[in-house]
Amino acid sequence: MSWEQRYGSQTYFYGTEPNDFLRHHACEIPPGPVCCLAEGEGRNATFLAGLGYQVTSVDSSAAGVAKTRRLAASRGVDVDARLGDLNSFDLGEAAWSGMVSIFAHLPSAERAALHRRVVHALRPGGVLLLEAYTPAQIGRGTG
Repeated sequence: MSWEQRYGSQTYFYGTEPNDFLRHHACEIPPGPVCCLAEGEGRNATFLAGLGYQVTSVDSSAAGVAKTRRLAASRGVDVDARLGDLNSFDLGEAAWSGMVSIFAHLPSAERAALHRRVVHALRPGGVLLLEAYTPAQIGRGTG
């Protein structure tokens, strides 16, 4: 199933509440702009915007970006939801107080390159919150 198909329905595939890991660790992100990578349908970005962060989200699915915008509007928060490929999206240099990567599914070489760019994109003292699967997850039929 493609991401467009997964996010193409009216319901939110992963729900509208934030990821539990993010909910418990968002307080570790310093004040300032936050970038949510592979954000999907916006549940994490809208949560962070509700906490007062200036949030930009990036996802490769147009359906996901549209749902992020709808969810943010329904909650009365602003999220700069952008359509983009994480392999080429300009993260900037020392631009973000926080970056969030919750289950950003990328091949290992692409993931390593992205993580190198993330280091340069974070401001001094910035925080990366990352939750990912281990290879052991493959046999469990999820992710």
